[in-house]
Amino acid sequence: MFLIIGAQRSGTSALHTCLSRHPLLFGAPVKEIGYFAYNCKYGRGDEWYERELEPGNIDAARMTFETTPEYAYFPWCAERIHVFDPNIRLIMLVRDPVDRAYSAWQMFLNAFRQRAAWLVEYLSGIDSSISEPFYRLLEAPEPPDFETAVAAELSGENNLPIEPSYIRRGLYGQQIERYLGRFGRDAILILDAAQFATRPAETLHRACRFLEIPYDSSLCEPVSLVNRGEYSQPVPVEAQEQLREYYRPHNEVFFNLIGQDFSWAKSEAVRP
Repeated sequence: MFLIIGAQRSGTSALHTCLSRHPLLFGAPVKEIGYFAYNCKYGRGDEWYERELEPGNIDAARMTFETTPEYAYFPWCAERIHVFDPNIRLIMLVRDPVDRAYSAWQMFLNAFRQRAAWLVEYLSGIDSSISEPFYRLLEAPEPPDFETAVAAELSGENNLPIEPSYIRRGLYGQQIERYLGRFGRDAILILDAAQFATRPAETLHRACRFLEIPYDSSLCEPVSLVNRGEYSQPVPVEAQEQLREYYRPHNEVFFNLIGQDFSWAKSEAVRP
C-alpha cells in the first residue's frame, strides 16, 4: 500500500487518476478518505478504513492506495500513519507555494459564490473544530479578497485555527520533516506539480520506479482536469511579492531536506 499525502491544489486528483489506470494498482474509489486527518473518521478504526479502501473484491496482486492532501498538512497525520504501517510508501506532489495559495483561495472563492455542494458535503463529514471557521466565512456577506486573506494569515500565523489555510499549506519543510523523522527519505517520493503538468510521462515513470512496478503506457492517457481553476486575473503583484519573500527561507529549508531544488522563485505567473 502507499499514500498520496498532498499537497492540496497541486494535481493530486490527476495523479490519482493516472496511477489508478495501472493494472498493478488499485486507487480507492473515494478520493480523500481522510481517515488519518479527522478524529470523527479515525475513531472508526482500521477495519472501517480498510473497507473504504477496498469496497469490493480486489485482486490481491494489486497495490492499494488512496489520496488525501490533508495528510501532509495536518500535524497529527504522520504519527497516525506510522502507527498504521511504519513501512508504508508515501508520495507528495508539491507546487510553487505562491501559485498554490492563490489557487486554494480561488477554489474557496468559487465555492463560496456558488454554495458548492462539494464544500457543504465536505464540511458535514469532518470534525466540527475544523469546519466551524469555514461555516463562519460562509455566513459572511462576502469572502475576504486575496490580499486580506494573506495579511490575516501571516499576521496571526501562530494563533489561527488550522483551517482555512491558504498560506500555511505551502510550508512544505515543516510538513515533510514530520514524515522524514518517522519513515526516512527512501520511503517518500517528492514530485513537482509543474514537472507533472509539462512532462507527465517522466513523472509517472519516476512514480513507477519508486513503487517498483513496470511503467504502463495507459498512465499517460489524457486526464480530465475536473479541479482545474479558471481565473479572471492573476495574483495581485504586491501579494505575490510579499509571498515570494515570505516563502523564500521556508523553500530553502524544504529543498535542503529533500535534496532537490524546484526553482520556484523563478516562476513568473500563477497557473490555475
